[in-house]
Amino acid sequence: MKNKKVNSILLCTAFVSFILFLFSFFSEDGNSVKAVKSALVNPADGENIHKIIISSPSEVLTLQKEKKFWTCEGGGACAFADEKNVLNLIKNLIKLRNMYKISDSIDGRGELGLVEGSAQIITVAGSDGHVFSKLYFGSSDALTSRITVASERGKACYETEDDFSVFLKTDLNFWSVPEIFFAIKNPSNLTLSPEDLHLLLSLRHGQFFGFEPVPREAVFEKSVALYGQYDSFQKVDFYSLLQDGEILYLYTQTVGGEENRCNAVFEVSRWTFDRLNRLLGE
Repeated sequence: MKNKKVNSILLCTAFVSFILFLFSFFSEDGNSVKAVKSALVNPADGENIHKIIISSPSEVLTLQKEKKFWTCEGGGACAFADEKNVLNLIKNLIKLRNMYKISDSIDGRGELGLVEGSAQIITVAGSDGHVFSKLYFGSSDALTSRITVASERGKACYETEDDFSVFLKTDLNFWSVPEIFFAIKNPSNLTLSPEDLHLLLSLRHGQFFGFEPVPREAVFEKSVALYGQYDSFQKVDFYSLLQDGEILYLYTQTVGGEENRCNAVFEVSRWTFDRLNRLLGE
């Protein structure tokens, strides 16, 4: 009888332990820290974001809304930015997300690397320069797919889903628009078939080379201008440069006038330059 009673107690204990295990296993993200729903930037400010500064301990890149286009600037070079990447970053900043508090002290910020000189920092501002948010990002955890983050305001540090690591870059190659011709979708001055026009607008540049002026020994090859509605246009100037026994092809561009000119110089492959000439019948 006594053994039966002991077995019943052990069975009940085991059952309760199993229920507690299931509760912890199926609780949100398997984490005992309760998540708070919040956005890193007020969603109401999303459409008013005109400037995003991404800074590492050694480099700074600035994304700026310039009339119709975004630009990216760093190290003295300015290029037209890939709007898709910029809008995806803004989308991540203003979306409601799970935030898990992991520290609530100044010392904790330092230990997590969420301070100047250690963190990757994103500063978000409006057209008048008003700062909506300044965010400090630390390390990401591949196991949990989370990244540490803290705001300039307050002491608290959090973990949240890591959809930011891909954007924490100060590399002009990542942020620049990849297509050579991007500003005029339906040029009025070219008589190309829809297929050839699609190929022309799909041509991509290579690596960032430097910024203007182009090297003195570079040889001007040609200009290609695309005209759209309301006096809009894009002009691309191509150059060839003999370097280390090989010919490099470079280009600079102007969109819609000198006020929208960026000074970045990009490389294009020989294949791309030849394809361009074939498309234009040259």
